[in-house]
Amino acid sequence: MSKRESVLVAIATLLTDLASSRVYRSRREQLPDLPCIVIEPESESTIEGPIGRINATLTVAISVFYQGDVPDQSGDTLISTIVQRIESSPGLGFSDSSVQAQIGLDISFDIENFDTGRAVIRARVDYVRPVGGA
Repeated sequence: MSKRESVLVAIATLLTDLASSRVYRSRREQLPDLPCIVIEPESESTIEGPIGRINATLTVAISVFYQGDVPDQSGDTLISTIVQRIESSPGLGFSDSSVQAQIGLDISFDIENFDTGRAVIRARVDYVRPVGGA
C-alpha cells in the first residue's frame, strides 16, 4: 500500500464511527443513506527532501452529505466533529513524525436539492516518502 493510500485509510479510520459508520472512499454510485462521508484524494504536490526522500503534500477532500429541512444547519454538527477530529490528531495515528495533517479552512457548501446538502472539507496532509514510492 502506498503512503498516499495509507493516509487516506487513516483518515477514514479516524472518522469511521461518524455518520452511522457510512464512511466511503471515492464512492461514485448513489449514496444509500444520509448522512454520509466520502473521502477522496484531490491533489498532491511533491518536492525533493533529504537524499532518498520526497516531501509530499496531499489535499484530501472530505465530502459530507446530509439532509434536513435546513440542510446546512443539519450538517453542521457532523462537519464540526470532523474538523475537531483532524485537528486533534495531526499525526493521523502514524507512530513516526512522517505524517502531519493540517485542516484546511476551505469548506465549501452546496445544496444538492431542496433538503439535501454537501460540504467539502479540504485537509492538507504533509508526509515523507522514499524516492520512487507513491
